[in-house]
Amino acid sequence: MLTTIIVLLVANAIAHIISFQKLRKAKASNSAGVMAFVLINAIIAILLLQKVDWAKWLALIFPSLGGFGLLITTIIKGKGTWIDYIILVLDITIVGLILNYHIL
Repeated sequence: MLTTIIVLLVANAIAHIISFQKLRKAKASNSAGVMAFVLINAIIAILLLQKVDWAKWLALIFPSLGGFGLLITTIIKGKGTWIDYIILVLDITIVGLILNYHIL
């Protein structure tokens, strides 16, 4: 299951790169925050790959915060694009898997 979570984190980082490019093209002010999540997801994936035990907490916290922020600032306001929904699904899946297999 750890491999699945790592793959989902990498997919989430890639999805954030796509989102960043779209936002940068639109000259949106929140593009830097999206790029931060590219780095965060990649770092968490690397830490999990190295079997750092406390990285599971990062894999729980950051997708939770990112998904909630995306939901509140973009999706609920009706401004969500296809990539936003993909990111949200990835965030929810990562959190669910971490909770199910590593926390609870």
